Order: sequence, then C-alpha cells, then structure tokens
Amino acid sequence: MGPGLPSLPTLLPQTTAKKGLFTCASDAAESVSIAADLHKVPGLKSGVGGFAATALFGNPISGLTDLVTSFVTGEGGGHNVFYNMALGVAAGPTQGFGPLFGNSIGGTPWGASPTDLVLGALGAEYATGVGEANLAFSAITYGASAVGCFAGWIH
Repeated sequence: MGPGLPSLPTLLPQTTAKKGLFTCASDAAESVSIAADLHKVPGLKSGVGGFAATALFGNPISGLTDLVTSFVTGEGGGHNVFYNMALGVAAGPTQGFGPLFGNSIGGTPWGASPTDLVLGALGAEYATGVGEANLAFSAITYGASAVGCFAGWIH
C-alpha cells in the first residue's frame, strides 16, 4: 500500500481464538490427571503407552468432553475424533463413570470394558477403589477447572 495508508492486517479486526468453558475445563483438568504424570515416564508420553495411560488414568469427564467436542469440531483435547472414539471404546458403555453405579452393573454388559478388565487384572481387590478415587479426583479437578475458566483465571 502507499505511504500513509494502513496495511491490510491493521484494517482487519484482531481476533484470538478463545476456548469455550468446557474445552478450557477439560484441558486444565486433564493436565493434572494421573495420566498427565504418567505421560512424563518414557514410553508413556505418546503412542500405545500414552494411549493406555490416558485410557486407564485420564480424567473421564475430560474424556467425555473431548469426545463430544471432537464430534462437533473434529478435534478435542489435542486429538482427532478417531483417537477420542478409541478412548471411548476403551472406557466402555459407562465412559469411566462406572463407579457411580457400584456393583449394580457388575456381570452385565454395562459393567464391562477393556479398561475395567485391565484394572481388575492389576488388582481386583483394589480396582473399584481406584476407579472411585479417580472419578472423585476427576470431578473435583474438572469442577475447579471450570470455575477457574469461567472466572478467567485459567485460559
């Protein structure tokens, strides 16, 4: 453009992509999940090891948020829709919320998932407690993250 005339980029409105409340809460809560710590271990950052760490010890509320988001936008939680669908299959019919149902779904198709089978094999006596503790921790961190995102403290 000529002298004294503004350039095209300065004429266009400057926009920054802002995450929605649920996406922000999902990302923040997942960053403090047990899986996030496991991703620091060599072999568990990405690939099959990373997928297994996320499937077994990720935040189930974030996982469900990412699954829904990826159906709408094609991406959720930094992964494409197919990765999130695979995590959904690993989580099974209850999507990680099985501890809410207690033993009432045990022995039914609703109570079975690859994740439940692995956790059960690791320690059948403790698997339910681990699932309950992870779900409680996940709910607290997701809720706190949502408040932080809403208040503008977390971006």
